[in-house]
Amino acid sequence: MQTPDDLPLLDISGAAFRADPNAVLAACRARHWIARSARGFAVLSYDGCEQILSDPRWVPGIGQILASRGGVEVSSKLQGRNLLTSEGSEHQQLRQAVQPWFTARRIDELRTRTRRLICDLLDQATTADSFDFHSEIAMKIPSRVFCWMIGADESDASQIASWSGSAIKAFNDIPDEWAEVNAAINSLASYVVDLIERKRHNRADDLTSRLLAAAEDGIIDRQDVASLLLEILAASSDNSSHSASIMVSLLCEYPDQWRALTQDNSLIGSAVEESMRFMPRVRCGMHINLVEVDLGGLHFPAKTRFYLHIAAANRDPAVYPDPDRLDVSRRPARPQLGFGLGHHLCLGLSLARMELQEVLRVILEKWRMLTFAGEPEYKVMDDVAIVRMPVSFQRNVSLAVTRDRE
Repeated sequence: MQTPDDLPLLDISGAAFRADPNAVLAACRARHWIARSARGFAVLSYDGCEQILSDPRWVPGIGQILASRGGVEVSSKLQGRNLLTSEGSEHQQLRQAVQPWFTARRIDELRTRTRRLICDLLDQATTADSFDFHSEIAMKIPSRVFCWMIGADESDASQIASWSGSAIKAFNDIPDEWAEVNAAINSLASYVVDLIERKRHNRADDLTSRLLAAAEDGIIDRQDVASLLLEILAASSDNSSHSASIMVSLLCEYPDQWRALTQDNSLIGSAVEESMRFMPRVRCGMHINLVEVDLGGLHFPAKTRFYLHIAAANRDPAVYPDPDRLDVSRRPARPQLGFGLGHHLCLGLSLARMELQEVLRVILEKWRMLTFAGEPEYKVMDDVAIVRMPVSFQRNVSLAVTRDRE
């Protein structure tokens, strides 16, 4: 019987991985669906990642990461439960309280307002011939949308986005970043506590008011309100912002795919999914098995660390023909794994899809050409972090004529 010691070794710290991580992952996946690495086991195939994401014997590893770092100071203030670290009936109970604000009806209500926001941001940014798409557009959309949802002042959006970007670094598990993570989570916690106090006496049609009502009805505990809001705000903007910039950068890099979209706007939905498949914002995430398991002919003791390389799974040739080609018309039989699967399927996936679709829709309406205006800068680790993305554009003739007449 094969043992884990027989598996190939994935060197995630070597020069080859830093130079071309996709090529290294593909070469290792061709040898085996799972590999050893310095930090745990690297799951490389689509089927392997799907199995672990769907099986309740595995849970997200962020709880163990926080525990190994001594947690965060805010944990003494907010004792409520959250979605990411809860399981079973507890998880379903919390999800039931939050889910109504992420239904198709709610998302459609936000779509028109989101579209108007994107139009306004683009009009402000495009007074110049080029601009940084990431800072001027992508970073400003999700945080404002979440302010509308939770009933916060829209002027708080940029600060929430900054805290979210720092808090989400907890998943990186990099010691040098923990002071920043702690500070951001504590700042978000204080903000959430203040927001709850204001909403306690001034209810409205927003998520904060709904959670307060759910606590009064006994659906969730009172302390869960603050913990859920903290979790939602911590994850509110960073992934969607970077995903929007990644999507636009790919269209700059592959002009044939931009042209395909200009010729057929019905491809917008598939283009969003394809960009997330081809270059997912979250490339790798850690999961832990609660009990000992047998998987793929291998035995693993309980609490083994499995690193799910979504970037490798999303390019698995067993699932996606010609996986290293960006194709906005691709209609795969199985979904890209950027939103997860199973009971921890991303709660905000419909919201994120809507935001990305509207970004693309508005750009296609306003611009007939899109190119880089300089070298884009981004960092690739367990996620893709856009630093700057300068773009230039040419307006659609009809819009340019209308603008001149105004």
